[in-house]
Amino acid sequence: MKFAYLILCHKNPSQLTDLIDTLQDGSNYFFVHVDNKVDIVPFVKKKYFIPDHVFFCNERVKVSWGGFSQIEATMSLIKLLVKTGIKVDYVHLLSGQDFPLKNNSVIKDFFERHNGLNFINYFPMPYQNWSGNGGMDRLTYKWLIDESGYERACFLVEAQKQRGMTRIYPSGFDPYGGSQWWSLTDDCVRFIEQNCVSGAPLYDFYRNTYIPDEMFFQTVLVNSFFKKSLCNNNLRYIDWEKGPEYPRVLRFDDFPLLVSSLCLYARKFDDTIDMEVRTALKNKILI
Repeated sequence: MKFAYLILCHKNPSQLTDLIDTLQDGSNYFFVHVDNKVDIVPFVKKKYFIPDHVFFCNERVKVSWGGFSQIEATMSLIKLLVKTGIKVDYVHLLSGQDFPLKNNSVIKDFFERHNGLNFINYFPMPYQNWSGNGGMDRLTYKWLIDESGYERACFLVEAQKQRGMTRIYPSGFDPYGGSQWWSLTDDCVRFIEQNCVSGAPLYDFYRNTYIPDEMFFQTVLVNSFFKKSLCNNNLRYIDWEKGPEYPRVLRFDDFPLLVSSLCLYARKFDDTIDMEVRTALKNKILI
C-alpha cells in the first residue's frame, strides 16, 4: 500500500524533515507546499532520506489564516500529485507541525483493513459549537480575507450586516463543516482535482467565505457520490480545549495521552516551545 502525504508548512524546516523521514518507508511520497510568505530555501536544502520521493510546489500561495488561500494551497498539492502521474492508495493532508503517533507498519495495516473508506471529520451546518449563528455567518456574508486582511474583512462584513446584505448559497448543496485534515483514497482526491475548479458553484462560492478549510472539502464530498464511503473520523489527535493555544501546542505533559490515543497522527508541535515530546514519540514508535 502506497501513500502520498500532502504537507502544508510555513515554519520550522527541521520539523518537516523529521516528519518526512519518520513517515518514509520506501514506498511513500511527499508533496510540500511552503507558504509563499516565507523563504523556501531552508526547506528545500534539507537532506531527506529518499529525496526522489519529495516534491515541492512551484505554484506557491501566500496563505492567509481564514482565507481561501488555504484551499488554493491544498489544491496546488493535489494538482502536483496528479501531474507527477504517481498512483497511490491513500492521500493524507498534514501540516508541517504534525507527527505520527504510530509507526508506518501500524498505519498501513489500518488502511489495508479499511481500504476504500475516506476519513474526514464532518457535521451539518449550522453547528452548535461554532459562533456566528452556528458558523452560518461564515457563508452568509462575503469575506475578503485574502484581498483585504482579517481586520478589514471583518469591518466589511459588519457593514453588510447593517445593510442587510446576504449571499445566496448554491442551489442543490447542503453546507457542512469539520476539521481541515483528512485521509482520502486516491480516487476521491482525483475527484476533487477534477471538480474543484474555477467556475464550479461550490469552488466559486467558498472563495469568499470565512475559514473555508473547515468547510469546503466536507461540503464537496458529502454532496457527492463519495458520501457513502465517508468515515466521520479524521484519525487526528488535536486538543482544542486545554490551551493556552488553540489548538494546543503539544508538550511532553501530553505524552501519556498521545501514546494511548487510537489516532494515527497528532498536531500541533513546535520545537521552539517543546522539542522533548516529539523526541519521545519518535523513540516510542520506532521501537
